[in-house]
Amino acid sequence: MKTMPLAAAMALALAALPALAVHGRDAPGPSPDAATVSRLIDDTTKDSKAQAHAVEVLVGMGRAAVPALVPHLGDGRPLAERSIILPNRPGHVHDRQFEPWTVHDAVIVLLREVAPQGPAIGSRNLHTVDPGQRAQVKRTWVNWCIGQFPTQSDACRS
Repeated sequence: MKTMPLAAAMALALAALPALAVHGRDAPGPSPDAATVSRLIDDTTKDSKAQAHAVEVLVGMGRAAVPALVPHLGDGRPLAERSIILPNRPGHVHDRQFEPWTVHDAVIVLLREVAPQGPAIGSRNLHTVDPGQRAQVKRTWVNWCIGQFPTQSDACRS
């Protein structure tokens, strides 16, 4: 029986995997459309099951979702449940739980997850109740988004 050289076998195995699995969440690819992200954001205000599913899908979209997420900053609608649980990161044992109160706060959690290199701005306790503070956080993220995604600057601003 002939065996395939290890390098050839690895190349074949990698070619069979989706690009996202090979390159991680930061892989370039098509950006999620704004309507899909908006629908998922709306789902965070319906019930706890819809919220958990929406968060999972939005995190799964990775960094490419940033231009569609940023416009939802400033949204003061209450979340269905004041809890978001994200899976642990490599090297950590436990899942991570956050306690955002509003869509704005949840979007901060999502942005920090999918774009940890983004601006370190937003309330530490995630309860950004002051409209002026929300506006400042949004302006900072919009400017960062435009710098990172210049071809999608209109999406960052909308």
